[in-house]
Amino acid sequence: MDRLTSLERHIRSLDPDDVACVLSALPSDLLESVERRTLPEVLATVFPETLERLDLAEMDLIAAAVDVAEHAPSPDSHRLSFFGPVNDARVDEAVLLSRIGATADGEREAALAALERLGRKLLLWPDGKGGHHLASGLVEAIAPEVGVPGVDDALTRSYNLPELRRIALALGLDPTGRRAAIQAGITTVLTDPQRVLDLLEQAPPGTAEFAYRLTGRGAVLGTYCFEGGGLFGEKFRFRPEGSGDPDTDWLAERGLLVPVAPERAVLPREVADAMRDGAVMRFSARPPSPAGVPVQERNVAEQAQVALIAALNTADRLVAELAERPAAVRKSGGLTVRDRKRLTGITGDHLQLWLELMVAAGLLEQRDRQIAVAPRGARWRVREHTERLAPLIEAWSALPDVPSWQPDERDPATPGESFVPAAVPLREGLLAALAALPPGRGGGVLRQSLDDADGDLPPHVGELLEALLWHRPAAAGVEELTPVLAHTLEEAELLGVVVHGAATPVGRALAGGGGRVPQALADLLPAAESTAYFQGDMTATVTGTAGAELQEVLSLVADRESGGHAASWRLTAGSVRRALDTGRTADDLVALLSGVASGGSLPQTVEYLIRDTARGHGRVRTIAAGCVLACADAALARELAGHRGLRALGLRAVADTVLLSPEPEATVLAVLRSHGYAPVAEDSDGAAVVDRAGTVDGDVPDRREELRALARELTGRV
Repeated sequence: MDRLTSLERHIRSLDPDDVACVLSALPSDLLESVERRTLPEVLATVFPETLERLDLAEMDLIAAAVDVAEHAPSPDSHRLSFFGPVNDARVDEAVLLSRIGATADGEREAALAALERLGRKLLLWPDGKGGHHLASGLVEAIAPEVGVPGVDDALTRSYNLPELRRIALALGLDPTGRRAAIQAGITTVLTDPQRVLDLLEQAPPGTAEFAYRLTGRGAVLGTYCFEGGGLFGEKFRFRPEGSGDPDTDWLAERGLLVPVAPERAVLPREVADAMRDGAVMRFSARPPSPAGVPVQERNVAEQAQVALIAALNTADRLVAELAERPAAVRKSGGLTVRDRKRLTGITGDHLQLWLELMVAAGLLEQRDRQIAVAPRGARWRVREHTERLAPLIEAWSALPDVPSWQPDERDPATPGESFVPAAVPLREGLLAALAALPPGRGGGVLRQSLDDADGDLPPHVGELLEALLWHRPAAAGVEELTPVLAHTLEEAELLGVVVHGAATPVGRALAGGGGRVPQALADLLPAAESTAYFQGDMTATVTGTAGAELQEVLSLVADRESGGHAASWRLTAGSVRRALDTGRTADDLVALLSGVASGGSLPQTVEYLIRDTARGHGRVRTIAAGCVLACADAALARELAGHRGLRALGLRAVADTVLLSPEPEATVLAVLRSHGYAPVAEDSDGAAVVDRAGTVDGDVPDRREELRALARELTGRV
């Protein structure tokens, strides 16, 4: 079975949600431009987002697979693709398991589980012959970087003579003599695989294990054991006080770790090769198990309910406010100060978080230098509460930013334009680590404890970080870990994903992926309310979450006033007039509100407001006109109004020489010209203008639903 055939067969065996997850890693423009018949091959191409979603066991298994593939390449493994030259390698499963030492039942089971997860991500998939194909570009992504130096090159570029003498002395060599002789002696030792392995056997406990962790292809270590370097060719020196890490210092002093940039070091190429060839490759089969702290499951569920209802009410109010008056975006980026103050009254100190979330979920969009409600946002308000909350929570999990974290005093950027490196892996790793704890246990790390930490990390943080980095090693790319983690926890608490440092049912569902969030919300949240309490002060209060029908009725006749666990709407003459504008009568509105009123009747004051507003409604009328036709004389106006071919324009005379049409100007011009007339378009000042193509606001498709539909097609589950 060839590579492509086995790939397509494997895709058909997967769950559509897993395929949709792989699809989501593809850039939108690429996905739109690729032909359907070539899509499977594109799916099996490595993208950075895919590698960011791997856990440590998967990363170790991939490193071993690449190592096996490089030592036993297929004769026809290299080819050219749309993405450039790639190595289409395959590995034998038995050889791969042997390479990581997965011979015992427990280790073998864990390795096969990791292999299955990699198959769902289309990084490795079975070839039907006891082996696995590697995704296109995987070898290139994991293989050593071009900049990783060999031993001799590293010694030449990095060190002056005093540092070489120090390394020679640590290796038991003669540190005297000329530079060339000393460097040649060091190179001879460090390029001999057996002598490298013998050297590591003499290392202090734990140092060799630490070194083997650095054998990942192109792995770069952040360290303070060197000083110097820089832009002007300055050589490196050993820091007199050391790095604070004995393992790093021991390796560096013997030339097993060399600097390549300020505060960055790597294993020289020959040293890494010797370690990979001379030992079983590392395989971190299972995540660390933090002890955690006990939490009350009932309290976690209750607090999650409160947070979720508050989040929904905040989003509802923000959509309503921006539907009434969009927020202006400044030329320099970000909202105007005036609009920020206006919207902060709804969101509190978390305006940027809500804007980013709702733009990412497709509820808001930037249009004409404004943040306005998108077509999907208008429909979103009348859906059931689980259908409204799920897109927000799923959008948060994929945000490339941590919006609540503003490390400087500059105004926040325009929504959708900020980026924090490794924010997504950190978020996913945090949820995975907390979700792995048994029910009734939390991580013991709160946002407040991180804020109060003065230099030293509070208890339990180290354990949680160790587990987090196993689940998402890419989270190590976060530059300022403590504040970013603190604000990630804060956002998780606002959305009911984490409570008291423990994953809520919604948080566990989000960590599990696969579209489990809507069901978790349905199980956690109370049933939606179908009635409201109307009071004589013209307010209507809903305790809990208003259902879609109740939400639609109240939004028709009243204005949203407050959120929280009990949301309220207020009826005013303006809101009632708005409802009457839809064509409903006073009796219609009274009946409609009575149908959703607790007890089935309205206070007398509410009914009086509706009927009093209705009495003055419509005394002045306006006529909707898509286009006004000004004719040269009354005869021409009568001719046009009576023309059979122009009936579709709905022409109506409002004066001797003035006709109105409900159709837009472009349509009227086109129809008149098709019947031999020569109309001229004018602007508001009476000046002639050229024709312009009209624009039509269309619906914005839901990317998640599009990906799921495409995944069902690929797997044959349409």
